[in-house]
Amino acid sequence: MVAALTACTHEVLEVLGIDFGPAHAEVMLTADGPALVEIAPG
Repeated sequence: MVAALTACTHEVLEVLGIDFGPAHAEVMLTADGPALVEIAPG
């Protein structure tokens, strides 16, 4: 479960080009898998 949430977060950060520094992310685990709520660079 934690691995899926972490993988989702890393994938979104990569797509956004955020590869260094702090970030805030909210990811919910749904019946269909992880769902991004919000993400922002720190």
